[in-house]
Amino acid sequence: MTQTLTETTLRAVAAETPIGVIGLVWSEAGLRRLFFPGGDIKLRVREAFPEARFGEERPAWVDALIEDLYQHLGGESRDFAEVPLDLVATTPFQRHVYSVCRELPPGEVTTYAGLAERMGRAASSARAVGSALGKNPVPLVVPCHRVVGSDGRLHGFTAPGGLTLKQRLLDLEA
Repeated sequence: MTQTLTETTLRAVAAETPIGVIGLVWSEAGLRRLFFPGGDIKLRVREAFPEARFGEERPAWVDALIEDLYQHLGGESRDFAEVPLDLVATTPFQRHVYSVCRELPPGEVTTYAGLAERMGRAASSARAVGSALGKNPVPLVVPCHRVVGSDGRLHGFTAPGGLTLKQRLLDLEA
């Protein structure tokens, strides 16, 4: 049976990290959204996912993710490749971009064109890759901050904190 957005119970938590409070939303299938710090996290989660329930019991993988995020954002590199994802609200192309991006280890940086080539596409697909990464619902877990412009400069980080946060994340992994 194909999972749809309406038949899944969503749960949420706000968790303290060294860079501020983050929000996580997940289903039985996996992590659906990670909110970076900025404003009232619970309000932002409720606006995006009014059906998500806070305060419910969490599966072990969510507790482990919270701990790993805390450690990672505190400067101790963690790998999030095993975190289950629920990307039902994304397109097949976006899921392919996210899958290949997840293969980038901490400390490694590539370009949008380089990621396109890793996907088996022409470097001219860089804009499409950048667009998909700009819609990444689970930053850090899908490490879009490790993708830079062809000139090596930082581009297009849409999370609160923008390019300053992107640079900070790269510095944590250096």
